[in-house]
Amino acid sequence: PDPAMLPALLITTACAAWHGQAAGFYPGVVESQGPKRIDTWIVIDPDDRLSGRYVLHEPTRDVPGTLEAMADDSCNAAVFRWTDLYGTGLVRLQFQTADHCFDGTWGLAEPNPALEWHTCFRPPVTS
Repeated sequence: PDPAMLPALLITTACAAWHGQAAGFYPGVVESQGPKRIDTWIVIDPDDRLSGRYVLHEPTRDVPGTLEAMADDSCNAAVFRWTDLYGTGLVRLQFQTADHCFDGTWGLAEPNPALEWHTCFRPPVTS
């Protein structure tokens, strides 16, 4: 292998064990011109990479999309290329496999911290 690829290969090899725990169905919320419900399905490809699909629930229609694996960003985090009728871009999902949820950000050229995509519901903090 190309020596420049070794760090990425080592991360992928060391982290691959978490992929099976990340696979599954995730109902959640995405920020897309206001918060919208989104259903996300994550699967493991035959080559042990994560991929998936989603359905964005808009007020007047459902918008299906796909998630193509780009790379593991770290253990329990992956970057995907999303594609739907609005275009294509990148999303980074950080999985909490013990809780079966994820927190993520998405955007066009790169994930935007203001555009959240999450399934980890936490009660509001009250003082």
